[in-house]
Amino acid sequence: NQNSFIGLEHISNFETESHSIFTLYSSEKGESFVTIENKLAKTNDKDEIEFEGDEFIEYISISSELKNSIIFAVEPKNQ
Repeated sequence: NQNSFIGLEHISNFETESHSIFTLYSSEKGESFVTIENKLAKTNDKDEIEFEGDEFIEYISISSELKNSIIFAVEPKNQ
């Protein structure tokens, strides 16, 4: 069950750069989980950028402290 999820992106240009996507999930019981997928940028024969996906962590249980650290790491900072 997925009550809420947050897709996290923290790169300058996710359309051209390799990157990872962290997806956070919370259960009705207050448990936290994360799925992490790597997106590897490759140039194809037409000189266009394509991505290969590798979901190497799926629905792993994490502490609320780790969840908060991930959220804090990608929140916009007031300057």
